[in-house]
Amino acid sequence: MDDDFLDLKATCSFFGGKTRPIHPATLYRGIKAGRYPRQVHVAPNSSRWLHSECVAAKTRLIEERDGGPERDHAGSTTTEISNGPERKSSLSKP
Repeated sequence: MDDDFLDLKATCSFFGGKTRPIHPATLYRGIKAGRYPRQVHVAPNSSRWLHSECVAAKTRLIEERDGGPERDHAGSTTTEISNGPERKSSLSKP
């Protein structure tokens, strides 16, 4: 597989833009949440990210924004059930 490596600074710029890169802590939180790709450890104190995996992650983020499956705040896919029982709010009038 022929792929370019991105260092931390380049990866943060890739996802946030050249003028306002995301903070490294944001990148690592996103990795933990599955939003961004995991790094490759190329040496004991050196990590890199594969450009192709970053492109795929950015594409997935855009697709989710533009009409991928709806997700709730916990990240689960939500589905609408038709003809299901009605739920009444405790705030609604009887």
